[in-house]
Amino acid sequence: MEMKYCPNCGKVTGHKRDVGIGTGIGAVVTGGLSLGAVPFYPKRCIVCGNAEKVQEPRVDNRLKTDREIMEEEAKATRNKIIGWVISAIIVFIIFKGCGCIP
Repeated sequence: MEMKYCPNCGKVTGHKRDVGIGTGIGAVVTGGLSLGAVPFYPKRCIVCGNAEKVQEPRVDNRLKTDREIMEEEAKATRNKIIGWVISAIIVFIIFKGCGCIP
């Protein structure tokens, strides 16, 4: 993770590539070939989710409080966990349907 100034958040935050459920599904469908595109994903701010060179207009001029930031991070983590659980269920159903799992 890279620490940089985010113009949208107005502070120095971490930036990383967001590999999510879509990347996993793409890897399964293409047999792993789509994973070659991951290095080309833009690095995104871990707080607001904006890409490095994309800046959304701010609705107000106040900075987010630590509590608001922690709530947003918790929500993002919860959504990723839900995505992984749904993916696991789908993979299980696919393997069960093809007879790979008795």
